[in-house]
Amino acid sequence: MNDPRPPAQERILAAATEITKEQGPAHMSLEAVAARAGISKGGLLYHFPNKAKLLEAIVAHHVDLMRQAIAEAAERDSKRANCFARAYVEAFREECKDEPPPAGILAAIAENPQLIDPIRRFHKEIAERLRQECTDVRPALTAFLAIEGIRSLDIFDAQVLTAGERETLIDYLKEMM
Repeated sequence: MNDPRPPAQERILAAATEITKEQGPAHMSLEAVAARAGISKGGLLYHFPNKAKLLEAIVAHHVDLMRQAIAEAAERDSKRANCFARAYVEAFREECKDEPPPAGILAAIAENPQLIDPIRRFHKEIAERLRQECTDVRPALTAFLAIEGIRSLDIFDAQVLTAGERETLIDYLKEMM
């Protein structure tokens, strides 16, 4: 008999992300994650031997989702110049629609500063690809900085833009490319 549920590791990451968003990583317990994921604590420990490894996986998963969204958007627009820059902007637009910002990531990084390393690597990767692939890097890097500024405001719970202003800005960033 096939289990229709997602694999245990996916359920664990989803449960941990939800709890982190709701309560912050300092209050995330392995027991609560296991219960929400519908597995035993031993099953959770099989995949993630401790809380630090689970938090690390949450951050890495977030980066992987962004990388995948950018790749999919670039594939849809692959025939035009600057497709990677437009894909980065479009992936951010989709991220804004899907769910609240990953505020739990800031708290996780505060708890373990090494968790920012995958994000640093991802930002370097994005900036390098923009430099290499764009016909004019100035609007591409401007879009990168604007998006990361908006994302930072979200993470710090200090957003000053309305949803309409954000959407207008995203449209403008795509038009610049």
